[in-house]
Amino acid sequence: MSRPPLGDPAIGLQRNEVFLLPTRLIASNRDLEEDLSDVSFEEGILEEAIVDEMFTKEHEGTKVGKEKFPKEPTMIEMLDRLGDRLGYDIDGRDSLDDDELFDTFKEASGFSPIIYCGESYEMECIALWDYFGGNNYDGLNVHAGDVVNVVAEEYQVRVFEKEGTPTYIQMPFQWSLARWMSERSINPYLGLIPSHYIVSKQFYDDHPLLFKWSVWYHGNAEIHEVVRKLYSDRSALCAGLFAIFSPAWLNIDLDEHRCFFLMILTERDKGQDDKLEELIKIERQNYGIMANAVNYFYGEMLPQNVKKERTTKMQCIDFMSEIQTTPFEPAIVTIHRSSLGHYELMGKRYDTLYDLVHHLSTDRSALPHKLVYCRSSPSVVGRNFVPPPTPRFQKDLRCQPMAIEQWAATHFDDVTRRFECGEKTLFATKTVFDGEKKHHERLKNRLNLSKEEKELVSSYMKNQGPQKKWENMPLHETSIRINSLFYVDGKKIDCGTDQIGKGAFGTVKKGKFRNSLGESVPVAVKKLGLRESSKDERNPAFSEMEILEMVAHPNIVFYYGFSISGDEQALYLLFELMDTSLDKFIDKSDAILSENERLDILAQICRGMSFLHTRTPSIVHGDLAARNVLLKKHPVYIKKYICKITDLGLAKTCLDELYTSYDDPTKIPFKWLPPEVLGSRTLSLKTDIWAFGIVCFEVCDKVGEPYGACVPTSNLCQYLTDGYVHEKGLHMSDTIYNIALDCMRQHPIERPSFAELVDQFLDHLIENDGEDVLKLKAREKIIAEKMRKERMLTGLGKLLAED
Repeated sequence: MSRPPLGDPAIGLQRNEVFLLPTRLIASNRDLEEDLSDVSFEEGILEEAIVDEMFTKEHEGTKVGKEKFPKEPTMIEMLDRLGDRLGYDIDGRDSLDDDELFDTFKEASGFSPIIYCGESYEMECIALWDYFGGNNYDGLNVHAGDVVNVVAEEYQVRVFEKEGTPTYIQMPFQWSLARWMSERSINPYLGLIPSHYIVSKQFYDDHPLLFKWSVWYHGNAEIHEVVRKLYSDRSALCAGLFAIFSPAWLNIDLDEHRCFFLMILTERDKGQDDKLEELIKIERQNYGIMANAVNYFYGEMLPQNVKKERTTKMQCIDFMSEIQTTPFEPAIVTIHRSSLGHYELMGKRYDTLYDLVHHLSTDRSALPHKLVYCRSSPSVVGRNFVPPPTPRFQKDLRCQPMAIEQWAATHFDDVTRRFECGEKTLFATKTVFDGEKKHHERLKNRLNLSKEEKELVSSYMKNQGPQKKWENMPLHETSIRINSLFYVDGKKIDCGTDQIGKGAFGTVKKGKFRNSLGESVPVAVKKLGLRESSKDERNPAFSEMEILEMVAHPNIVFYYGFSISGDEQALYLLFELMDTSLDKFIDKSDAILSENERLDILAQICRGMSFLHTRTPSIVHGDLAARNVLLKKHPVYIKKYICKITDLGLAKTCLDELYTSYDDPTKIPFKWLPPEVLGSRTLSLKTDIWAFGIVCFEVCDKVGEPYGACVPTSNLCQYLTDGYVHEKGLHMSDTIYNIALDCMRQHPIERPSFAELVDQFLDHLIENDGEDVLKLKAREKIIAEKMRKERMLTGLGKLLAED
């Protein structure tokens, strides 16, 4: 029997009908959607008796304890009250534990700064996975394996009123305020990262088989594959030997968190041995009868087929026999997932698989044995990488502000922003001090110049006799060098002769640099000439240095510092040494990349560019292209590449937040620029968006010169103004092509931002796509063949030179 809708006309119910209710519902007078967490998507099923009770209470107005429903409540109000009465919490469990409910915010948050011997202390930790928290004041961006120093930890807290009294709920996950410790001399960046994404460096180093060589994790392998791998090394067999894996068929719904199997070797039940041995004998006899019958009826017609079938089947039987002879047998249990991504096994809940494995390997549990790490080499069992609990972990925005967020905001205003936006006085070229101007006098006092520098400044002050003419000044005499934390003593640099690149302003060579710890670090040394200009302008090298000091991001190349040659004729900039550039990688591999790899590379480029655009003031790269994106192997995920943006020689800060211009209009990348820049030479943030659209074509195919030779540079502006678009590449997917076209819209305001592009690329990534492995093998084969030919040509050239 149907009933009319109650309260909200958009919701209709029938008596005795199964009713779905979000399990993370918290009673509130606000709208339902405001009470649900951003990561809340799970639904639970209410029993029919509860639904009947809801209708009865609503129509008869009976009491539930001391609470009475109004005569005609809305459906939202009924859901709020019902959820409150049933005790559903934000993590999908049936009731809230007492240790998660607190009377005060301070108790619930558990704010705990790191204190050692009564003083503030930063705990050294290792990031277990890549984490990108954004470019705001509280965002921390790190790669797996990076070192972070934790300053404080805290839980998020949500507040709701229960019987008129505010109750504070401690959220399941803890957050850490940490500092990203790069190899730069200055690390001013603090940000928030989930506490379960990092681990103490001491603990990390003490458990290499848990973290560094996680051979116990077998990815998306099938059950029979895992069994073979566990028994492949007979010398390592023991009770408690285990493997964790997740076959592709185990997770049909992609919206759910991935579940896992735990396979563990247990001591065999002796009573089952005789039965298993008898089954194997019967199987051998049946196979022998079948083979004899085939040979009898078909004679010699199918000898190869019979042999092939026998080989395959007998291998399986022999393997079963080997398992039967060992004193251990495999057992499988399922690792379930909570709605927020926890790992649940035998009544326990863990934040990560690492926590689960470590706990079950050290403490007794319902398992028959403690877990034992695999003692085989990675070459025997294969090597996979433990996935993060969730692909993109985010804070619950409906929680109360945390104290560590306020710390991060204060640090950003007092340290980070002041460092990024502070007055840069590394070099002052062609500057005449005027003693009659107060700000010149203040600058002179603030610089704390040495005696020699004061004499140099005084010789060019306007109130000190006749002013010297610029053309008569010796080279660099007007440059005032200020002590900088980025200055590197030239004695610590060993600049080699192997040239790896050349640009419009200088060359790049391989070299070595001794850091503050005395370690020899391979670096790329960029040499820039300190040329004397006839114009009253600043050397562009100094502008590049100042921008490099402002930025530090995992997707922007590390800048160690600068040095000056002994004769002061050249400036050396030190960068981290990468493997290759993106354009060379695409050319050498014949653009053989999987769709996931292309999306990941483009997403990383967008992250780095988004960081530049969100600085204060914003930074326009001005020369974004595949040649200015560098690649290197990921230190943890060896099948993945890290992309970093480089060459900020043409970068400019948008002081008016809108537009800027090139210092030298003759040195601009014409084929990568939009029509508004080609016509006016005026840059904006949307200029980089257009250039990124060209990069999309470069990543997918061996483009060479954009638009090809058929579109001359002299007529390019007219072509683009008339609506000409780049042709779709042969290996370019529709997804990337459509995004590239959005980036190359005629009107700059219609182009997306880099932050929006990151989300678009990540939304199209496919987990455990089989194409990744196939493309990787094909690419490695092509690269190896090309390298072999290069070695042959090199050897041939040497022989010809000797002759």
